[in-house]
Amino acid sequence: MVLNLKKSYISYLFIFVLLFSVSEMVAQETAFDGTLSGAEGYEIRLSTTDDYISNRTVILYETWVDSAGYFLLTADHKEIRKVFIETGFYKLEMFALPGDHYQFFCDTVSLKNEYRPLYNLGYLPCSLISGDTSGLNEKINHFDRLYNEFVYETFSGYYQRRDLRVIYAFEKKTDSIFGSPEDDFFGIYRKYKLASLKLSIAPTRKAKLFQEYLNDQEIRYNHPEFMNFFTSLFDRHLTGNNRFIQRYELKEMINQPVAYDALIDSLGKDTLLRNEKIRELVLMMTFKELYYQPDLYAPNILNYLNYISEQSKFALHRRIAENLIFVLTRLQNGFPAPGFTLPDLYGDTVRLHDFLGKPVYIGFMNTLSFASLGEFEYMDSLFVKYQNQIHFITISFDFNREVISKFKDEKNYNWTFLYNGNRYGITEKYDLKTLPLFVLIDGNGNILQFPARKPSENVSASLERLIDQ
Repeated sequence: MVLNLKKSYISYLFIFVLLFSVSEMVAQETAFDGTLSGAEGYEIRLSTTDDYISNRTVILYETWVDSAGYFLLTADHKEIRKVFIETGFYKLEMFALPGDHYQFFCDTVSLKNEYRPLYNLGYLPCSLISGDTSGLNEKINHFDRLYNEFVYETFSGYYQRRDLRVIYAFEKKTDSIFGSPEDDFFGIYRKYKLASLKLSIAPTRKAKLFQEYLNDQEIRYNHPEFMNFFTSLFDRHLTGNNRFIQRYELKEMINQPVAYDALIDSLGKDTLLRNEKIRELVLMMTFKELYYQPDLYAPNILNYLNYISEQSKFALHRRIAENLIFVLTRLQNGFPAPGFTLPDLYGDTVRLHDFLGKPVYIGFMNTLSFASLGEFEYMDSLFVKYQNQIHFITISFDFNREVISKFKDEKNYNWTFLYNGNRYGITEKYDLKTLPLFVLIDGNGNILQFPARKPSENVSASLERLIDQ
């Protein structure tokens, strides 16, 4: 009887430990809130990088800053992630721990009646007042200040001399401030940021750095500094004088494809690629590098990636392959144009799908952009000439619907105008960095030209060829 009790106790203990371990991996809700005067009525979003091979950005949460300037963003995640908060022309980046509640104090921003390109976002002037319970962001910011000062003051000298000793001296200095690096997020951050610095000035020590920092190490897929070192070390690894495999061999296996197992096995000759996970990650990096090369057949690269996305032994690799397919094919000729749903100037909902059947010529524009203003008259001439064969759409990024509506009526423009306003969705989908930008879509909803020629750049030649098809 005693023996049975012991067995039951051990069984219950095992189940408890198992359940506790599983619960540790359950996603927890993390919150971010504050008051941002000047951004009332603007969309605000929280995003992260889904993986550091494709570098695909994914939206975790998006909402609107309310009439009092208050915003609240939430996300569910299982581990520390680098996240971005964006609104208007501003962006903030930070590291978020699962389950924390981050509260911000923000200065006033200027958004209304301004146009700025989106390729160089300003710093969102918000600082943490509570929530960084582990002090992670404070420690990273402190280390980054020391790192940036060190690089600024000494980089040119040690880079020219290829002298690693000065980096080791700085490494010891940071150890005296923060302690020896532990195997936690901050310790890995410090270790691999300095490893990347060593690699930058001593690329011939690649094999030694691999042994020190990657060999027999856990691959930390979601750690930005670990993956920055990984991708830097293996940058052009298979295409730049690799003594184990030549580029022409890769070219043959892509243009006249072999079984994926044969391709991945052929890379195992490389002494740095004996680990299966590393080998497959480096191969995916190489596919990304080679996809746009004119002497390689891109559809076969997509076929290999599709195989990895379905058959890889490693779940995270399957997701990375899916992300790479998305990144490589989005906005490419022959692939589906991103769909959208937007209001017109009368408030009716309009979808891209509504225009299928005829080609569509879309202009993303803003009346505060002088470059956009210069295109409207040319657009009108095109509409008059081709309105029966082609749909013309202007998507307005003006901050007030009445402004673009009045502008359209005063100019007597009669093609379709849609209003995007302060939304982010279409900006992300069409990778908008500055305005105006134009795209030409065929009658089946596939990209024909991205970016397309502007109305002022003799786009009519493209339109004529399209009509004649």
